[in-house]
Amino acid sequence: MITYTQNRILAILCVVLACAVALEPLALAQKQYVSPYGIASFYAVLGDAPHALDWLERAYAERDGTLILIKVHPRLDGLRGEPRFRDLLARMNLDA
Repeated sequence: MITYTQNRILAILCVVLACAVALEPLALAQKQYVSPYGIASFYAVLGDAPHALDWLERAYAERDGTLILIKVHPRLDGLRGEPRFRDLLARMNLDA
């Protein structure tokens, strides 16, 4: 049986691992090109809507070609109710 202390240690390790995973795309982006859309979808999967939307805005500004997936990609499902997401779809004429 796992003790309370062991449970706490496991929880802390999970948080540390999650932080390391969360920083990976940004670290990779310093070494090579990573599309803003790719980073946005990563944040969307993590449930971090503000960062995901910031990166989608950057993708739009850079005319990232992978934005063609924005309306249908399941990784972005959690953003569909966000006003900024709907505004971006409208700017791309994809709101119909």
